[in-house]
Amino acid sequence: MRITLIIFTCALAFLHIVCTMSSEPVEKDADQFHLEKLIYQTVTDSMFSSHPPQTVVLVDSTDMWNHIDSVWITTEIPSIEGSTIAEFLEYGKSSVPLKPLISLNISTVFLSAGEFNQILSSGGWDEFYNRYPNSSGFISFSRIALNSDMDQALIYASSQWHYLAGMGQLFYLRKNLTWKIEKVLICWIS
Repeated sequence: MRITLIIFTCALAFLHIVCTMSSEPVEKDADQFHLEKLIYQTVTDSMFSSHPPQTVVLVDSTDMWNHIDSVWITTEIPSIEGSTIAEFLEYGKSSVPLKPLISLNISTVFLSAGEFNQILSSGGWDEFYNRYPNSSGFISFSRIALNSDMDQALIYASSQWHYLAGMGQLFYLRKNLTWKIEKVLICWIS
């Protein structure tokens, strides 16, 4: 009797798992992946529209500058939802591979932060530009934060061109029919 009850309980648990499984999370992940690719494309198109480089050198995984304040974001972008900011700050705590999310129409090189630091320590920016002539320096992106309706996004990008030449920017995007950059905030500049 006891064994029958255990088998029956296990069968019910299995049926519950199978019946409650849905393909929706997989589809949502695929939709979100496509959405993030579009947002990265919108931001990179904006960054390279006036002076497109021949080569773009990117950090191979997402990165975040940890001095961004939610009060500052809300002050500068009054229409942004609190959930977008919360997700942005939470996403800053982890990193994901960037290569699958970015596809540019120009030559793109992905380096780890360690590889970049090794280049700088072996020959500085001269060595970097010897390896990657006509590049736009070294660029990193944060993960993209989206609100629950997936019609607003927040992303951080930093560009470094030389030891004392660089900038960090926060891009706020909204979607009506297409994604548009609504506001760009300068986080730091040197």
